[in-house]
Amino acid sequence: MAPNPTTDGALVAVEEGNMKEKKFLCIFSDKSEVTKQHKFHFSLNGSCTTETLYQTVADKQSYVEGTFLLGFMEFGDYGTEIEIDPQSSKTLAEHLTGSTSKKNQFSVMQKNGKDPELRNGATTVAVQSTHEPENYEHVGTLFSSNEQKDGNESYQNNTISSGYSYSGSSYNSYANVAGISLKSLTGYVGLVNQAMTCYLNSLLQTLFMTPEFRNALYRLRIKQDLKDESVSIPYQLQKLFIQLETSNKRAVETTGLTKSFGWESGEAWQQHDVQELCRVMFDKLEETLKGTHQENLINQLYQGEMKDYVKCLHCNHESSRKDNYLDISVDIRPFGSKVPYKNLEEALEAFVTPETLSGNNQYHCEQCDAKQDAHKGLKFVNFPYLLTIQLKRFTFDFNTLQRTKLPDKLTFSFTMDLSSLVKDKGEAEESPARPPASDEKIDINKMKERNQENETNNPYLYELFSILIHSGSAAGGHYYAYIKSFEDDKWYCFNDQYVSEISQDDVQKSYGGDGMTSGYTSTYSSSTNAYMLMYRRLDRKENRGFTQQSDWSASLKDLCSDILNDENKEKNRKEWERNVCKLKLYAIHPVTKAKLDSKLEIHKDSTWKEATVTAWKLLQMEKVIPLEQCRLVKYDDYNESFEMSYQNSDDKTVLEILGQVRQTYTFDLLLEWRGKDEEFKTYLPGGTTLKVYMVDLEECGFDEPRVLHVPLSITFAELKEILEKETGLSAEQMRVAYYKEVNGYYLFEKETRTLKSEGFYKSGKIFIEGLSEEDREVPFKESKFLQRLEVFSNSINVKIFLPATENDTPDDKKNDADQKEKTKELSLLIDKRITLKELKDIISKKIGLDPHYFRVFRLYSNSQEYECTRLDDQLHSYSDGTQIIVKHGRALYPGETRVKFFHLLPNEKEHSKYLLDGIVKKGMTIQELKEEQIFAQLEKEQITFVRERVRIRKKSYKNPANIYPDHFKFEEDFVLSYSAELFLELLDHDEEVVNNDYISIYMRRWNCEAVSIDPFEEAVLLINDASVENLKKKIEEKSGIPVDSVQIAKGRGMFPCTCSVLDIQHELDWNPISNRITDYPLSMKEDGGVIYYKDAREKPKKLSDEERKEIRSKERETSGHTVTKIYRKEKALKIYTNGDKR
Repeated sequence: MAPNPTTDGALVAVEEGNMKEKKFLCIFSDKSEVTKQHKFHFSLNGSCTTETLYQTVADKQSYVEGTFLLGFMEFGDYGTEIEIDPQSSKTLAEHLTGSTSKKNQFSVMQKNGKDPELRNGATTVAVQSTHEPENYEHVGTLFSSNEQKDGNESYQNNTISSGYSYSGSSYNSYANVAGISLKSLTGYVGLVNQAMTCYLNSLLQTLFMTPEFRNALYRLRIKQDLKDESVSIPYQLQKLFIQLETSNKRAVETTGLTKSFGWESGEAWQQHDVQELCRVMFDKLEETLKGTHQENLINQLYQGEMKDYVKCLHCNHESSRKDNYLDISVDIRPFGSKVPYKNLEEALEAFVTPETLSGNNQYHCEQCDAKQDAHKGLKFVNFPYLLTIQLKRFTFDFNTLQRTKLPDKLTFSFTMDLSSLVKDKGEAEESPARPPASDEKIDINKMKERNQENETNNPYLYELFSILIHSGSAAGGHYYAYIKSFEDDKWYCFNDQYVSEISQDDVQKSYGGDGMTSGYTSTYSSSTNAYMLMYRRLDRKENRGFTQQSDWSASLKDLCSDILNDENKEKNRKEWERNVCKLKLYAIHPVTKAKLDSKLEIHKDSTWKEATVTAWKLLQMEKVIPLEQCRLVKYDDYNESFEMSYQNSDDKTVLEILGQVRQTYTFDLLLEWRGKDEEFKTYLPGGTTLKVYMVDLEECGFDEPRVLHVPLSITFAELKEILEKETGLSAEQMRVAYYKEVNGYYLFEKETRTLKSEGFYKSGKIFIEGLSEEDREVPFKESKFLQRLEVFSNSINVKIFLPATENDTPDDKKNDADQKEKTKELSLLIDKRITLKELKDIISKKIGLDPHYFRVFRLYSNSQEYECTRLDDQLHSYSDGTQIIVKHGRALYPGETRVKFFHLLPNEKEHSKYLLDGIVKKGMTIQELKEEQIFAQLEKEQITFVRERVRIRKKSYKNPANIYPDHFKFEEDFVLSYSAELFLELLDHDEEVVNNDYISIYMRRWNCEAVSIDPFEEAVLLINDASVENLKKKIEEKSGIPVDSVQIAKGRGMFPCTCSVLDIQHELDWNPISNRITDYPLSMKEDGGVIYYKDAREKPKKLSDEERKEIRSKERETSGHTVTKIYRKEKALKIYTNGDKR
């Protein structure tokens, strides 16, 4: 077997004659300081030996063999790191036994605390390019899932035409954290996407790549007059451009610029249109540049002029006005057509093609003093130096009433002649031939040379240099830019932090029409295509190159120097962080005995003594205990065990002790302290930490345990000798018990057994009793010793929140929120084998209140409260830290149920309001419930009511359901579940539902002509006569509409089944085929159903767009209910100047 090179120069073990052998994708992380290639990968055969594995890595990184170690992450990135012995005879497959991951994580580690040595003549390893399509395909073949591979390829085709290798993206994400220089091989710097700021990044890169804009921005002298640089848009833009030009990073942040916009972090999560951003940002730039020598910058570069005219076809008189523009928005398709324009030139011609005003739409000519046929349209007076064209890909579909994206193909030229579109150019004048606007390849250099020859005669030749692309749907998507460099005439893809060179073929793919994927509706149909184009006039006299750094002003050079210094500081900070060891730190407070915890961050080159001082200060021990009485030990907080003490290590470095730098470790540190005259104990690796409890059979509690650290290999007899010295009891006198998780408590009887053989691991508990000779004669299973131990194992601390005033009189009517306003805490040690009744008795003694006059609630981690009512239930589900809330209120007796009452208000914006908590008991009638609880609460709330017209009905989620007549008895005529809810309804008529033979229905009238919906009315029918015909008769009685003209529809959704007056005609199923209201599709089998009805003789009113908009707006303001349509509210893009955010 011999190592062979792969496509990227790495060595791969290949066994001859076994080419189908299983391969493993091995991803290596190298965190040493002597390399820049901190992330790389191999595809290795399973038969690769350990020796070959080490040799492969050494050759890849130019390391001297034997100066580094390799480690394998057993469970991925967050698992345990296992060191691979260089002398191991195992193969790679044997090392990875049990691994189910397709990506196996390895690390290159220091050996003996030192970085690997480079071979003679080798320097730091060069950074591997992230632009390696062949590597991408090579790695892609390792995935067994075709779907995963196809998904990656689709992302490349639709989003980043050039593609990115797996190794590149992984390497980049690690390097960004590590602060490593990873500038793109193109020489250009990307922009970090804050969240959804891709539209901003695309526009900023376009402006940066525009020489005239960048040069003008650099000429601004703004810092010396600047009061607050953080709110100056020109300054932050200038600073960002300098970073893009000089930074060695792969990508830089835009947060400084967005802060100058007045944006907070939430704005970064708002997606906006790039054309909208362009207009708003240019407007604010123009505002902030007033009073400077560049105040006309935007107008000089981007502003054109057009004429809006009407021309009489009879006398040729023309009425017109001129307007300025910063961009041109052209249609993809002619209005009302599904066929797109062939190319951009045709779309521009359509833009200036006049509309003929004729017939009823004739124009009143002032010169003719009569209505005449006329042409109405737009003409370009002149074009700006930099021409921005938006392709209107987003439109509104009036058939589906949805916003959609047009994926159609629209070609555009790399150079374009616009002379025929300017008003001064007569129709008879011959225009220069236009370049083809099709898929054929264009020799850009030849086209540019030809245009430069003609430029003195034709100032309307323009060259394409930026394409802003939208990938996605009308519901959202991603922006990136294809930009041509004026320095080398090459095209580049600027996709947030990634910059790559692309071909002319890639550019032409942005025409659209291909790669469209269908979604659930047209709103979500996705496509990738050009959305905004930027052209520059071809003019040798006007076209400029970029200002060279040597020609920068002194202030610009100073700013650049400041930026590079900040960048170096940030790099050094990240480099320092890479060398910081981060561990969890714990301590037991010497006075309060409370457990303290913190996060210790210490540099790898610090001494262990310096680490101890840092921990001592971090835990605020300066005033509690002297430093010389403290030390750091290796600790396992989960098992509460001492792992190892570090004797005589004060002068060693943190790296020497911990072995490697990591962000997380599999162990913790404990700041241990000792008494003034005590000595620290030695903790050897592999031992166990024992908590030793002394048990007094006459006392209820347990004292604080002694802590011992002993080897696992120690026998029971040897342990007893140690305990003799610790307790002063003789071995014959003491009884020693220990706890096994599964089987319970056992005595130390077989003295030759070791702790390890008895199941001890990192920690354990042992219990000693040596005073009761009488109990020693009793079998252990029947002894008082065991009883005390079982009480100990079942004892838990619970936290109880008590009402502030213990002697408050119980009040069943109090709202829960009122009773939680003021509470106090009580910690209680209880045996979880007791019952809830016994717990209430204990609490009763603490607060001096009869158990029947308070209620107990258990508080869960999600802040949900659950009332505990089963008095005979034991507290087995309780644990240490369980929280209990005690509230005033009478506890339930057997046969009682607690009920919440809500006031039902069908015609109000808020259709139900909480009224009170009540109690119903078995055999209680509805009338008794009203007399004892309801009427008093209504009077207290000052609600006007008539006793005979108060109705109680079931509350089914939000819906009013079954009506309970006054004579109904709880548990006999109806049953309520735990925490039941009921509606209380006040009627404006006498109760008609007197038993179960009736059904009550809510009705609302839709007035078609008035475009309105009336309030709710009630119709009560006998169930046996509940036909649709009888329902319509009820409607006739209430509305006066003849039965033959009544049309009905069932309301949809939750009560009150709100429906927009604009949608009710087509959203509801009118006149369903059904004989009875209980039959399908009405299916109204219990009280509370909703029916809409209308007069068939009325014709719906025709509404204008303005009227519909007004109605929709009014419904949103006045309705508190969910309507059938969901409208997306888009937040307007705003940029604020001088920190003035209004």
